[in-house]
Amino acid sequence: MDSRRMFTQYLRRYWRLITLGLISLILVDTIQLFIPRVIKYAIDSLTTGEATFSLLLKYASTVFLLAIGILVFRFGWRYFIFGTARRVERDLRRDLFAHLESLHLHFYKDHKVGTLMAHLTNDLDAVVMAIGMGLVTAVDAVLWSSFTIIFMLLINVQLTLYVIIPLPLLAYLTFYFSRQIFTRFERVQSSFANLTSTVQEQLTGIHLIKAYNETATALDKLKRSSLSYVSRNLSFIKVYALFFPLVFFIANISLALLLWLGGKSTILGTITIGDFVAFQTYLGMLMWPIMGLGYTFTVLQRGRASWQRLYKLFATKPAIKSPPHPVKPKHPIGNLAFHHVYFAYPDQPTHYVLKDINLEIPKGTFLGIAGEIGSGKSTLALLLARMYDPTDGRITFDGIDLRELDLQFLRRFIVHVPQQTFLFSTTIRDNIAFGNPTASDEAITHVCKLAQIYDEIMEFEDGLNTVVGEKGVTLSGGQRQRITLARALLMEPEILVLDDPFSSVDSEHEVKIIKSLCDHLRGKTLILISHRLNSMRFMDKIIVLKDGTIVETGSFNELLLREGVFFDLYRKQQLKERIWKNL
Repeated sequence: MDSRRMFTQYLRRYWRLITLGLISLILVDTIQLFIPRVIKYAIDSLTTGEATFSLLLKYASTVFLLAIGILVFRFGWRYFIFGTARRVERDLRRDLFAHLESLHLHFYKDHKVGTLMAHLTNDLDAVVMAIGMGLVTAVDAVLWSSFTIIFMLLINVQLTLYVIIPLPLLAYLTFYFSRQIFTRFERVQSSFANLTSTVQEQLTGIHLIKAYNETATALDKLKRSSLSYVSRNLSFIKVYALFFPLVFFIANISLALLLWLGGKSTILGTITIGDFVAFQTYLGMLMWPIMGLGYTFTVLQRGRASWQRLYKLFATKPAIKSPPHPVKPKHPIGNLAFHHVYFAYPDQPTHYVLKDINLEIPKGTFLGIAGEIGSGKSTLALLLARMYDPTDGRITFDGIDLRELDLQFLRRFIVHVPQQTFLFSTTIRDNIAFGNPTASDEAITHVCKLAQIYDEIMEFEDGLNTVVGEKGVTLSGGQRQRITLARALLMEPEILVLDDPFSSVDSEHEVKIIKSLCDHLRGKTLILISHRLNSMRFMDKIIVLKDGTIVETGSFNELLLREGVFFDLYRKQQLKERIWKNL
């Protein structure tokens, strides 16, 4: 779907409201044009001496009734058109956020959060302005100016033609400046996105900045982003600021022509004083749509630039999604298997992180995955959770390729706890119940005890209702990891994939957690990635990765007796622990 057709779809949803708004706007524009006519008749009656109290009351009552009509219909177009613009904004924000949720993990490596936030705020505001004020001023510029010129022609054709002489010049200036405004506004928006991203990054890493005493460096980086934003804004403002004075200058040229030629016609009796006053009023009314013409181009160009940026996001296709006709097993067992799996990340398509992985994981298996840093352990876990798809080969669930399964079903059945913990800025209870909001307090307490975090939570003044702050900043690393584990356990998964979940937990707690997990998950599948190889002794089977390839397979004791890669890793780890104890 192209950009224009997609945008039109959002407007079609509310075509009735837009139609009512346009009808109200046209009626307002039309009614306003009759007021100068009434004033003309009133002035002419006064100058000719034909005016009476009853006649003047009639003219005043007519103006009053017209004013009521303007009041009603002006409310109507504001409500229907501006209201529709806000409804479209709501739909766009909802759909864009839902689309961003569907995009693959690698997308977020290439797009900064600050930039995406700018799209969801500034760009959406510009699109809303184009729909609301842009539509109104466009209609006014075309219809109101046309109707006004018609009423002016009814007074005096020759005078009208003289007064509108400057309008072609205005049209040219509008065309020229609108292109300049469009180009420079795009640069401003790009710079604003960069500034937002910089601020978000600096605030997120404020602890690190303070710890390394780099506040001056961070401030300097922000200053550079701010200066770039200000510089581009000034470039935009120069064009924007020059445009409107030129419009007013041209408007005053028309006014000067009216005073000269219109005044002469009044003296000569070609037109009446009432005609002159009405003509002057119409000229004033004509100036608004003429000035609005420039504003219209500005708003529409800004809206078009912002919509193009939003459309680029919408046009990004999710790399991971459910197939058109997904398979939903009625009686899933949970047997997993890797069949000649190769994988390379999108930004390095020739560098395979995993190579020819062949592995069977029957239901109920406790599988440990060991290996040095960069051997492909976390990547294998990401493939199981289908955060990525294999570059070659396939992964099967009960003999079905993961790519054929319904994604929601898969991620309910297989729960993945990544290396990096993340907690929302809310209560501990809400964080644990994130994937299961209807869970009872008893269930939450149970998983907290399994994760060996319950006693520590109860030590807080508010217990489970303790607010943890942004990203769990008020908790220690070990506490965050155990709360994350409790969150996963509350999902009651059939397959639990833990990617180094105890790196910030002391050895004593780690052993207790693994023992309780093994008891709790008996009959279910546990896949554990850990740099602490002692925890692997509780696993039924261990695979050892090296350079993306499985080099060893066996139980904990079997691998130690083999004195291969696993043995070397274990011996080095034991040596490090002894050194630390002696320090």
